[in-house]
Amino acid sequence: MNLKSELEKEDKAGEEYWSSVWKNTDLPESLNPAEKKLNNHIVREYNRVFTKVLGNYDIKGKKILEVGCGNSVWLPYFAKAFNLIPSGLDYSEVGCEQERRIFERDGVKGDVYCADMFNPPSELVGQFDIVLSMGVVEHFEDTSGAISALKKYLKPGGMIITTIPNNTGLLGWLQKIINRPIYDIHNIIDKDDLVKAHRDNGFEIVFQDYVVAFGLHVNLDEKDGPVKNLKLKKLVVKILSLISSIEWMFELCFFRLPSSKLFSPGVIVIGK
Repeated sequence: MNLKSELEKEDKAGEEYWSSVWKNTDLPESLNPAEKKLNNHIVREYNRVFTKVLGNYDIKGKKILEVGCGNSVWLPYFAKAFNLIPSGLDYSEVGCEQERRIFERDGVKGDVYCADMFNPPSELVGQFDIVLSMGVVEHFEDTSGAISALKKYLKPGGMIITTIPNNTGLLGWLQKIINRPIYDIHNIIDKDDLVKAHRDNGFEIVFQDYVVAFGLHVNLDEKDGPVKNLKLKKLVVKILSLISSIEWMFELCFFRLPSSKLFSPGVIVIGK
């Protein structure tokens, strides 16, 4: 069996799935953490973590690579918020083209490479100060192996920023019940599992936590066929989103609540 087919076997989602998603997805809005609108709550929370951690390092003018960059607005965010030089990599041609459109729209200059992260172009190996992945490594059974692949792009002493959805909490349970095929394309790992995968690859952990106190936004995308009872499930998902919005309004008006394994929708690990 050749390398490509081995990698496809490991990948629970696959390029075909992501390309089909991006083909039916509009470009997301640009990120602006300063906006106080309610639906910007998650962006503000991630920005709070990134500002807190990256503010301790002299990274102006450094090079950042986002692996799994298809249709992502995070590279323009990092370029503008931290004066980083952005590049992206994704195995979906559709995702890469959308990322180039996002760069152009947001006035950001950078390169986007279409390649498998496990088989990197030689010119990218060891070239970046920061490697970012926003929901990538949890699609592979071997989490440590996925982190090892990301590590290849880093310069000595470089930084890795890894985020995953928290499928071990309430959100994951709801995803499993409401739309099982999407749940099944994830390797179910928690914060400690992700930390261990980084340490196994020689990273010193500079930050680890669940992020955002509360979030119940279930994905209703189709995977292997139409979602059963879609109308009913859309109603349930709207109710869950409303509950999340009420909690976010409370935080906006009163005070931030702590993150937790049970209720937080995401995990962040940062290592050097």
